[in-house]
Order: sequence, then C-alpha cells, then structure tokens
Amino acid sequence: MGCPDASSAEAAAAEPEDIPRFYPIGTPGKPWSDDERNQWKESRKNHRSYKEEVLDKLDKLKSNDALEVVQYGALSHNPQRYPLFA
Repeated sequence: MGCPDASSAEAAAAEPEDIPRFYPIGTPGKPWSDDERNQWKESRKNHRSYKEEVLDKLDKLKSNDALEVVQYGALSHNPQRYPLFA
C-alpha cells in the first residue's frame, strides 16, 4: 500500500457540497435515501431472468416422475420471486 496523496486527504476533509459529483444519484458524502435507492433500482436493466433460467426449467423437471423437486427456502431479498429448490 502506498501513501495517500494530498488530493485524497483533501477530499476526505471536504464538505459534501465541495466534492465533485460523479454519479447522477444522491449527494456526495451522504448515504442514499429510500427514494434515491428506488431511483437507482429503476435505472437498472435486468440482464437475466431467474424465472426463465431457473423456474421454467424446474417446471419441466417436476413433470418427470423419477425426480422430486422440493422448495427448501427463498432469498430474503424477494422471497416470492426467488424461491430455492433442491
């Protein structure tokens, strides 16, 4: 690890309004509010679908009498959308 340069020390000591904005959401130096988090989530694009890549394929396995598919939990982020199976 190298020594921090003077510019990083100055940025750490600067007031939030003195810090240049490099991201369109929020105020530098302050945690995001719920509204800002929601704004960020709405700006994100889904690249993959859990339903298409996992749940739809599991539905095909469930129709096979030789296999048993059992739900053992769900992700806490969104339990209805992200069930977990074995």
